[in-house]
Amino acid sequence: FSEGGREPLYVMVTGPAPPAGPVVAAGLETLVSVAGSLSDPVRDLSLRGLTFAHTASSFLGDYTAPNGGDYSLRPAAAAVLQGVERATVADCFFRSPGGNGLLLLGYARGVRVEGNEFTRTGDSAIVSLGRSEEEDATAGDFPEGTTIAFNLAHELGVWGKQAGFYYQALTAQTHLVGNIAFNGPRGNLLFNFVRETGDHGPFNSWDRQPYFTSLRPGPPSVYGLPSLLERNLFVANYNAIYPIDYDDGSADYEDRGNVLVYGGYKTFLGDHKQSHGNLYLYADVKWNTLSWTSRACADYHRGAGEAWFNNTCLLAAPGSSPYAGFGCDPAD
Repeated sequence: FSEGGREPLYVMVTGPAPPAGPVVAAGLETLVSVAGSLSDPVRDLSLRGLTFAHTASSFLGDYTAPNGGDYSLRPAAAAVLQGVERATVADCFFRSPGGNGLLLLGYARGVRVEGNEFTRTGDSAIVSLGRSEEEDATAGDFPEGTTIAFNLAHELGVWGKQAGFYYQALTAQTHLVGNIAFNGPRGNLLFNFVRETGDHGPFNSWDRQPYFTSLRPGPPSVYGLPSLLERNLFVANYNAIYPIDYDDGSADYEDRGNVLVYGGYKTFLGDHKQSHGNLYLYADVKWNTLSWTSRACADYHRGAGEAWFNNTCLLAAPGSSPYAGFGCDPAD
């Protein structure tokens, strides 16, 4: 800090002694920016074996709320890919970026993000953000067909608390496989998330605002393509409420073959969700102290085309109820 913007500049050291080397102040928020477009994309780009480190913090910059809610993000990152096809980001190290690590912005097709490590990110590790004209996304100016595989992400959200391993809005057909993520302030994959916030789960979704797309055959439609959650481990410790939190109108999901620890199944409004073949462990055990949260195998507010079946649920307490909030007869 400085006194009235005048020299000298003072640095407060949090450790036992000042660093031995020089103090370097970050000046750039973005280190690599690839700027193609929907009509003229950059093709077959590869970023491999690079270190992106110590970019400027972004929490005082402009944020956007892209999907009909209060969840906002900074449309910038240490590396930004915009208007790309078949781009690859592999074996890179994102160390202490002041904001997001990697941003896919606007038109992006067939991007692979593989084998990277993200640590001490100011905001999220990876963000995927599309564009639309109001509710019209038929132009296709959004990421589609992205693969995010075998990445390691930890100590996330140093500054921004709406942060996690991966966040997407206006994005289609993403494939996440083999990633390990832990230690973050809000919701995301695996465990040790929702450490500094609440009312969330390791996985959280919502669909408050429909968009017209041409993803399905036939005329443009507000109905999206189904999303699949399969063979994941979600641990709802710290302040998490449910391992998978289908919130506020989430639609077109299937989850199967997952191991879900602490907390049961939750769906609130929305439609066309199928949940089957999952293993719930200690669904009635909650780390948080919120009195309104269910301690059942399934907290179910039924919508059209929804089903919860052939799941196995282990309860810790003999008197715990397996069901809560059902709008139908559990015997059915």
